[in-house]
Amino acid sequence: MRSYQAELLLFIGIFLSSLPIKLDAFGINGVPPSTIIGITQQQQLQGRTQTQQSRNSSTSIRLSWSEFYSEPTTTKTSGLVDDNGKEFVVGGIARVAVAKIKAYQVSQLGRGRYDESSKAFVADEKLKYLILPVGLRGTITKTYDVDEISANFPIQVKFVPEEHTDEGYSAPVPFVMHFRPDEVECV
Repeated sequence: MRSYQAELLLFIGIFLSSLPIKLDAFGINGVPPSTIIGITQQQQLQGRTQTQQSRNSSTSIRLSWSEFYSEPTTTKTSGLVDDNGKEFVVGGIARVAVAKIKAYQVSQLGRGRYDESSKAFVADEKLKYLILPVGLRGTITKTYDVDEISANFPIQVKFVPEEHTDEGYSAPVPFVMHFRPDEVECV
């Protein structure tokens, strides 16, 4: 949403620069540009300002981009919960809860499966993927709000070798994978 607003303001600036009117720091007909664009004076003073100027015109517009590129002040939760009712939060630990999920995005060194009895990784040159065991754990790095984005796999988990080996499984290589909420659970 924020990038859309920034692109819209840039388009407005370019459009206004093509008009035969004089728009500068004093505004149009005494109306300040910040009022025309809807940016308050306090927001103009925050962060960097950028000036767009046309080569063929003396028209210039000064916009504050801080409101579009600043971090939000409140933390919004994704609203995603596992089958136990626990919410997925960035930085939390996720555990694979469904058997035989295939990870195609791992490097060749990570292709294979895990031995059920020893929980050791067994490389398999014939496979083009890694078969994830139930119990493999990783760190949640991102969650998508499914109300804003239609993400099929809204939970991103990073697996790193020798991290979160509580159940005996260790990732063979570092990799990132997206999951549905029913495929992993919070630990």
